[in-house]
Amino acid sequence: MAVYTTIGFDELNNFIQDFSVGKLLDFKGILTGVENTNYFVYTDTNTFVLTIFEKRTNPDDLPYFISVMNHLRKKGINCPEVISNNNGDYLYKISGKNAILISFLSGKDIDGGINEIHTQEIGRTLSAMHNATIDFKDVRENTMNLNGMIDIYSKIKDKLSDEYADIIGAEITYQQDCYNQGKFKGLPTGASHLDLFVDNVFFDTNTDKVSGVIDFYFTACDYYAYDFAITVNAWCFKEFNKIDFGLFRAFLSGYENNRKLTVGEQSAMTYFLRLASLRFLLTRSHDSIYASPDSKVVVKDPSEYMQKLQYWQSVNYNDII
Repeated sequence: MAVYTTIGFDELNNFIQDFSVGKLLDFKGILTGVENTNYFVYTDTNTFVLTIFEKRTNPDDLPYFISVMNHLRKKGINCPEVISNNNGDYLYKISGKNAILISFLSGKDIDGGINEIHTQEIGRTLSAMHNATIDFKDVRENTMNLNGMIDIYSKIKDKLSDEYADIIGAEITYQQDCYNQGKFKGLPTGASHLDLFVDNVFFDTNTDKVSGVIDFYFTACDYYAYDFAITVNAWCFKEFNKIDFGLFRAFLSGYENNRKLTVGEQSAMTYFLRLASLRFLLTRSHDSIYASPDSKVVVKDPSEYMQKLQYWQSVNYNDII
């Protein structure tokens, strides 16, 4: 989440009139994240979140994202409810941009201080989502697949240090070879979150249980093992250059409480962990180079994912389980 589009009280108040959500009292921008503009919206009946989709989000993908959230919510996953307006529409315009209004989920993100209870809960939640999307029929290609990463690399290569450019270029070649050799062929796929970072999960402060999952705007049909790898990288490192075995084993235990990794997924996991590291190394490098001076978003350090990539280049997943 972030704030790229600035709105005023009167504009938002006019917007809110199209919903049966009460009287607008106040609103506040949400600064974490990198993709879209988000605001807390406070009315006299409840709290909501307004998401304004920015230029990175393809408007053609929005019905898919809405459908995924609706499907998961019906399956018992505590994700946002997309609020329809008085005409029954889920997607609408504000400041000339596509937007949705969603329910506010209680709880808080933990920011730092991740412990084994948290990672076990995240593992259990992720596998529950994977199980819930087995029968989800809509399909969206992951635009942040290897081809998408190569496109980003081509745009930033000349602006990277020689060290970063060489390491990233070599990893792309490695990943292309793995793909061409069919390393991933036949592995289970389905609608996957693909961005399950700490700031996209809320916890009940009394129980440390997951109380909500948000930000489904990278969701696509991809390998469940890749979603697993992204989440391991996001949650199971205290130091960026080596995995925390306690956090990881708790995560794996939680995940396999609902869904066992297949033998093929385990065999391919090292490749997915490297691919997941490459993705965020590239996107963070891109954002650090092209960050808008007008944006209020905090740009995240790409060196974190350089260290994670180099770690996974040095070990094999099956040696740590």
